[in-house]
Amino acid sequence: MEILREILLVVTSKGDKARLLPELDASGIDEEGSDSLTAKFIRGLYDDSWSDDETAALALYGSDTGDQRYRTLKSRVFERLLHSLLFLQVKQPEHSEYLAYYYKCTRNLLCAQTLTRFASRNAGYAMAAKTLTIAQRYQFTDLCLALSAMLAESSAFWHKRKDFRHYTALVNKYLGNLAAEYKSSELLDHLGLESDISSRKRSYLADYALQLGATVEDLLTKHDTHVIRLNSFRFRLVYLQFIEDYEGTIRLCDDAIDYLLSNPHLSQRARLGEFMLNKMLCCTYLRRYPEAREMSE
Repeated sequence: MEILREILLVVTSKGDKARLLPELDASGIDEEGSDSLTAKFIRGLYDDSWSDDETAALALYGSDTGDQRYRTLKSRVFERLLHSLLFLQVKQPEHSEYLAYYYKCTRNLLCAQTLTRFASRNAGYAMAAKTLTIAQRYQFTDLCLALSAMLAESSAFWHKRKDFRHYTALVNKYLGNLAAEYKSSELLDHLGLESDISSRKRSYLADYALQLGATVEDLLTKHDTHVIRLNSFRFRLVYLQFIEDYEGTIRLCDDAIDYLLSNPHLSQRARLGEFMLNKMLCCTYLRRYPEAREMSE
């Protein structure tokens, strides 16, 4: 129930509610038949009328969750909500350019894969090639890998040796980049989990952050991607905070902010806010109140 409600919240807040879910239109309230039950269930989810599945099943069918009719209804609504996720309005200025294009590329990848699997290989190939160009600009490594693999497969199917070699090289490149990105994020999570243990001393955590950060710097040298660069900033930030170097933290935050501002297509407001917040706190500790106010605003 809670999962359905979460998906519905995304669909109704980021999509055309009237088009995607006409059941939420008041004109459909008095309709009779099986669609009427679907409408009542969706409206109940939207209005938060159902506290749990038992409440919904009792109100709709006068039974419990073991009723096959209720289970079928819930499954049908779940499929509709998943389908609606392909028609969200993820656009600027509400969303960053980076997020808007990630959503677009993800949707295009799914469409290209679907076309290829349903024997429309030419259309799938064309969409994948166009989407790969966009994904490369925004350094969506996971999408670049899937798109390159798909293009390599089609090139081999058509016996296009040159294209096959080109896309296979990209596959190997993005495999390495993605593995490095996952590793850098894994190490960051390890540090976060260690920091959450109350018995860990600050000196131990500082040494641990320095050790893991060195590994991330090595990954960045070999795989210079946006994700690893951000994680590199984060490791250095945590280390400087552990040793209480507030001046150094401010300089690092300035470097991170400059990096994001100089690469606006890779920037998100949340990422800028992440480093501005840390700078604000350090400026407050150092009583540099005008700068702290500027970051706060």
